[in-house]
Amino acid sequence: MSSDVERLLSKARRSISKYCVEECQAYCCRKGRLLLTIKEAELITSKKIGMAETQGMIIKSKLGGYNLLFENNNDNCPKLQNNKCLIHNRKDRPQTCKDFPIYLKNDVIMFSSKCAAVQANQFFPYMRKIISKGYLQTNVNNIFKKKNS
Repeated sequence: MSSDVERLLSKARRSISKYCVEECQAYCCRKGRLLLTIKEAELITSKKIGMAETQGMIIKSKLGGYNLLFENNNDNCPKLQNNKCLIHNRKDRPQTCKDFPIYLKNDVIMFSSKCAAVQANQFFPYMRKIISKGYLQTNVNNIFKKKNS
C-alpha cells in the first residue's frame, strides 16, 4: 500500500479532532462496541478485565480477544474523559481506535457510516484526493477501491 495514501488517511483522521470533541462529543467512544486484543483490553480496563466482565462492560469474543461494550445510556469507553481519549497519544492504544473512522485493507478504503463526521461530509476534500490517487468510489457509499484491483 502506498505510504502517501496512508499519510493522506492519517491527515484526514487528524482533521476531525476538533469536530469529534466539540460537535459529536466522541459518540464513537460512547456508543457501540470495540473488538480488542487481550493486550488492548488490559490497557482499556487498566488490567481489570475480570471486574469489567462482571460489570458486563466487556465480554470474551468468539473470535479471540474481547468485545468492549458501551451501548447502554451510561456507558462509554473507560478511557474517555470530557470527550477526550486519555490514551490517544499512546502507541499501544487499540488499532481500531487508531484507524477509526477510516479503514484501509488491501486496496479498499472504507469510511465508517457510524461516524458523525462522515455523515456530515467532513471528509469530502479527502475523498476527492483519494480519487486522485487512483481509487474509484464503489456503488456502496464511502467505500473506495483501487483501480485495477
